[in-house]
Amino acid sequence: MKKTLMLVCALFIVLGAALTAYAAPEPPEAPSPPVSPKPDGMPAADEPVPEAEPDGSSPDPADYFEVNEQGQTYGFDKYDNVTPDLIAAIGLNGVHGYVYQTELLSAGAKRSPDDAVTDVPASIPLYASDGVTVLSQFPIGPRSDDVRG
Repeated sequence: MKKTLMLVCALFIVLGAALTAYAAPEPPEAPSPPVSPKPDGMPAADEPVPEAEPDGSSPDPADYFEVNEQGQTYGFDKYDNVTPDLIAAIGLNGVHGYVYQTELLSAGAKRSPDDAVTDVPASIPLYASDGVTVLSQFPIGPRSDDVRG
């Protein structure tokens, strides 16, 4: 009886060792997620961020953006302290172009604290990088089919 018990225990030990050796291999390490390329015009991680000039003035936008034939800067509004004249935008029907920073900021602006903002346009022009050619419209205000009361 002792011999049988010892034999059964030995068999379990041998089978356990064999099963461990033939167990499913560990799964390989999960690959790191792919690095998606940065969208065109967006700063790379190592791209310098514009800082104020030594005299305290704002950085020159021409140092950070493309410049068109009219001398206007254009591109993505990607920095906190410098903005291009023409800001990249996507207009109606997915058309890619640029809106003038001044038009975007002044659309529907109050002229005094007592003014009601009633003249908000439904859209502003979306230009090509030349700042002249109108490609589409960029929606900014209430839609003409807006039925809210």
